[in-house]
Amino acid sequence: MLWGALQKREELEMFAGFLQQRKPAKVVVEIGTARGGTLWFWCQFAAHDALIISVDLPGGDFGGGYTVEDVPRLLGHARAGQDIQLLAGNSHSQKMLEKVEELLDGLKVDLLFIDGDHSYEGVKKDWEMYSPLVKKGGIVVFHDIVEHTNIPECQVDALWRELKPAYDYKEFCAPDGGWAGIGVIHA
Repeated sequence: MLWGALQKREELEMFAGFLQQRKPAKVVVEIGTARGGTLWFWCQFAAHDALIISVDLPGGDFGGGYTVEDVPRLLGHARAGQDIQLLAGNSHSQKMLEKVEELLDGLKVDLLFIDGDHSYEGVKKDWEMYSPLVKKGGIVVFHDIVEHTNIPECQVDALWRELKPAYDYKEFCAPDGGWAGIGVIHA
């Protein structure tokens, strides 16, 4: 794990190389924050004046969400000029989507990271609800695109296999396989 992230270090390093080739994101939306490792990661690669929105479900099955005590630490990930907004709640609710849209205030998303509910229905709902917010030329990033044979309720791989034929995509998967994987769809 890198920076407290729940992703494989090698995969995040490959993905970081990809991000360094792109213009820094001005707007990032993260679905699923857990301990905040990827939130820190986005702050390092986002623009100096980026808006970074975190949506996380307290007690969620695939990460558990941050606590009130975690908030100062998570907000401290922001670099000077960056604005982190932490939204605790269910990403699948219409009310949460409306809160995200309110914070965006008409802005389109450069980078959407989906790493919350890992059930097929859950990840599909996050894709359907939040991908329309991504601007043309932006990216949608999925974690856990490799089949998790030890955790059958993790079904991101099933949606990934359905989506990727219709899009320009990239995959960042550690050669050891087994689990994880980061998938990127170009909007």
